[in-house]
Amino acid sequence: MKSLILKSFVQFCLSIVFIMGLFCNAQAEEQLEEDVMTLEPVVVTATKIEMPLEKVGSSVTVITADQLADKQSRFVLDALRDVPGIDIRRSGGPGSQTSIFLRGTDSDHTLLLIDGVQVHDVSSPNGAAAIGHLMVDRVERIEIVRGPQSTIHGSDAIGGVINIITKKGSGPLMFSFSSEGGSFSTFIDRFNLSGGDKKFNYSVGASQTASEGFSTRPPNDEDDPYRNTTFSGRFGVAPLELFGIDFWVRYVNAEVESDSGTDINISETESEQFIFKVQPRLVLSGGLWEQKLGVWFHTIERDNRGTGFVLPSNFRGSILGVDWQHNLYANEMNTITLGVEFEKQSADIFVAAFPEIDVDTENIAFYVQDQVQFGGRLSGVAGLRVDDHENFGTAATYRLAGAYDLKETNSILRASIGTGFKAPSLAELFDSSFGSNNPNLDPEESIGFDLGVEQSLLDRKLMLGATYFYNDIDDMIVAVFNGISFPNTNVENVVTQGVEAFVTINMIENLSTRLVYTYTDTEAKKAASFGISQGSQLLRRPRNNFGVEISTLFFQEKAQAALEIDYVGERKDIDPNSFVTVTADDYTVVNLATSFQIRDNVEVFGRLDNLFDKEYQEVLGFNTPGFSAFGGVRATFQQ
Repeated sequence: MKSLILKSFVQFCLSIVFIMGLFCNAQAEEQLEEDVMTLEPVVVTATKIEMPLEKVGSSVTVITADQLADKQSRFVLDALRDVPGIDIRRSGGPGSQTSIFLRGTDSDHTLLLIDGVQVHDVSSPNGAAAIGHLMVDRVERIEIVRGPQSTIHGSDAIGGVINIITKKGSGPLMFSFSSEGGSFSTFIDRFNLSGGDKKFNYSVGASQTASEGFSTRPPNDEDDPYRNTTFSGRFGVAPLELFGIDFWVRYVNAEVESDSGTDINISETESEQFIFKVQPRLVLSGGLWEQKLGVWFHTIERDNRGTGFVLPSNFRGSILGVDWQHNLYANEMNTITLGVEFEKQSADIFVAAFPEIDVDTENIAFYVQDQVQFGGRLSGVAGLRVDDHENFGTAATYRLAGAYDLKETNSILRASIGTGFKAPSLAELFDSSFGSNNPNLDPEESIGFDLGVEQSLLDRKLMLGATYFYNDIDDMIVAVFNGISFPNTNVENVVTQGVEAFVTINMIENLSTRLVYTYTDTEAKKAASFGISQGSQLLRRPRNNFGVEISTLFFQEKAQAALEIDYVGERKDIDPNSFVTVTADDYTVVNLATSFQIRDNVEVFGRLDNLFDKEYQEVLGFNTPGFSAFGGVRATFQQ
C-alpha cells in the first residue's frame, strides 16, 4: 500500500513540475469579463428543441461541466448519484455491471443518449443502458428528464431519459491536459483540443485510465484491475448560414476483471464500444422550417474469458437509427415538430455449450408534437407517437406537459402525464444461454404522471422544490430465479410512486448548499406466475435517498472545495449464497474534492472518496472501494 501511495505521489509531483516548466514562459490567458455571459439554462432532451428550463413541464435536472469539475467526477454514473429520483447500483468496481433505477422503474426503462444516440447494449440480458465505461471527458452537460418520454424518444423511456451532451468547439485553438494518480495504483491521463468559428468547429479528446482495482467479491485476497481508453470527437461544418453538417464519434476500449473472491473463478471481459452520428441541418422558408436528418450507429462487443467455471462467451449488439425531424415555427405561440424514425437492432450472442444466437428486429415510428406559449406565463407540450414494431405490431403513446410561471410569488408549477411502450429486448426473447428464450413475452406498457412546484425566495438565494410522481406499469419483464436458471417473465402490474425534493441555499457569498431527497415506493400489485409475490417491493430500490452537496470558493476564489454526503436507505436484494430475498443495510458515504488555481492556466486538484472508510455493498455479494485518495494537475493553453 505504501508503495502505491508513493508511486501516485511521485507521478503527481512530476506532473506539476513538467507542466509548470512547459507553461512557465507562456503568456497568461487574457480573461475578458465582457465575454462571460450569464445565459438562461436551456434543455433539448424534453422536446428535441432548445427550450428554457423554466418553461419545461417535465421534471428536469441539468448537470453542468462546472459541476462535474467541482465534484471531480470521473465516470458518468458517479455524476448521476445525487440526482433526485435516480439510484445507481454497480456490481463491483469500475466497468462492472451497472443498473440505473429512475423513479423505481426497471434498469432498462431509462433511455441513455449521447448527443441523441441511443447507447444501449441490446445483446445484454435486458438491453439496458451501456453506462459502465462512460467517462465524463468532454461533457458539456447532462440532462435528466424524468417521467415517460416514449412519445419523442420511443422505447426504453418509460422511466425517463438521460442525455449526455458533449462540448462543441469555439474560438481560438485551445489545448488542455491533465494527469492524476491515487489509490489502487490508479493513473488517469487526458487531453483535449478544440476551436472553431462560424464555418467550422472541432473538439477532440482522449483519455487513458489504468487501475489495479480491488477485489470485486469477498473474500478480499486479490485485486481486479481495470483499463479504459476513450477517444471522442465532435465536428461541425456550416458552409452556408442556413445549412450545416455535424459529426460525432466516440470509441471506448475497456478491460475489466471480476471473480468470486479467489483465483479459481476469474472472468476477464474486454469491451469495444463505437458511436458515430452525422446530422445535416437545413433551414427553409425564411427560418420557419427547420429540418434535421440524424443518422447514427452504436455497437458494443464484449469478449469474456476466464478460468474455473467461467464459460467463454462473446456478445455483440448494434443499433442503427435514422431520425428525420421537421420543426415548423408557425407563429410566436406554436412550434410544431414532425418526425419519422427508423431503428434496427441486431444481436449476436455466443456462450460456450449453448447454441449461438444471431437475431435482429426493426421498428419505424411517426411522431408529432406541438409546443405552445401563452402570454409568457403558461407553456405546454402535446405529443403523439405511433410505433410499428416488427415483432409486436403497432403501439401508440402520448404525452402532455405544462409549466406555469406565477411571477407574483416567484413560483413555477409543473405537471406532465404520458404513456410508455417497451418491446422485449432481443436477449430477453431469444437468448437461451440465460434460460430466457421466451418468444411469448409481452411488451411493457405504462402510464405515468407528476405534479411539482418550485419556489424562489430572497432574490433566488433560497430555492425549494418538490415533485410527486406515479408510474403504473403493465407486464414488466423481470428475471426470476427458479432454482436452475433466471428465465424472464411478465409481472402483470407494478406501481412505483414517490416524492422528489430539493433545497438550494446561496445565502453566503461563495458558499452553496444543496440538499436532495427522494422517497420511492415500489410494489407488485399483481404477481407473476412464480417468483414475485403480490405486494412485494421491487429489488434494489431503496425507499429513502438523501444527499447533501456543499461547495465553496476561498483564497480570493483561487481555491475550491466540494463536500458530498450520500445516504442510501434499506432495500430488498438477493442473498448471493441462498438466493432468497433479504433486506440490505443502509449506508452513508462522504466524499471531498478540492482544487487550487496556481496560475491562470494551471490547476492542482485532489479528491478523497469514502472519507470515513465505510464498508458497504451497493449490490449484495459485491465489494465497494474503501477510503481512497487521488490527486493531479490540469493545464490549459489557448492560442
